Amino acid sequence: LRRARLIKNEEEIKAIRAACVIDEIAMDRALRAVEDGRTELEIAGIIDYYFRKHGAESSSANPFVGAGDYPQLGYLTPSNKVIRHGELVRIDIGCAYGGYYSDFSRSVFVGEPNAETKHIYGIVKAGLEKASMAVRPGVMNYDLFAVCDEAMREASDGRYGMEWWFLGHGLGVGIHEDPMIGREGSVEAFTLEEGMYFCLEPCITIPGRGMVGLEDDMIVTSDGVEILTRTEFCLTMSDHGIVA
Repeated sequence: LRRARLIKNEEEIKAIRAACVIDEIAMDRALRAVEDGRTELEIAGIIDYYFRKHGAESSSANPFVGAGDYPQLGYLTPSNKVIRHGELVRIDIGCAYGGYYSDFSRSVFVGEPNAETKHIYGIVKAGLEKASMAVRPGVMNYDLFAVCDEAMREASDGRYGMEWWFLGHGLGVGIHEDPMIGREGSVEAFTLEEGMYFCLEPCITIPGRGMVGLEDDMIVTSDGVEILTRTEFCLTMSDHGIVA
């Protein structure tokens, strides 16, 4: 059964694509709503509304909206914490359509980020992009972790790499399926094959600011990868075309 669920067929991929589109609609509305004075729960409510409005059967979990240092306290659900100027807000959400899940994230800064925050955002983005470009049939799942870690270290002159053993996970009728993507020796080894569906989600935590976490969903194709979540990478609300 685990093996059968690894490879998605054409009909499964149709449902997956729909789930990703709905997820991106909700993400767009959530990013537009981020501002000083709103709470994490308010943003989560907007996400849930747009999930239902556009046909999602369920959310993968409570929409994760984490502002500032609060996510470091171990909370995995949004709270009544008020979003403040000078904080990073990570939004990590997923929904089901036709029984299949999406799951991706973006991070946005409230206000004007300093040079360090901009630099770290670029490091995480470089890691995700390089690892995504490395996806193709025949590659080992743990090789993606190594590519991401190396790209982040190269972009930061060795200062930053992957914070944890974990980079991503398979998706399907469950939110955490095979293949798990992580450090060699920490995950079960899988050779990537056409039709595998998973997400990659590197992150770096900035004390006093919050977490830069970027995540995309993707499917292994016959000769590479198709990125299914196409929401642009923008650190500030003005980059998203939103005037604070």
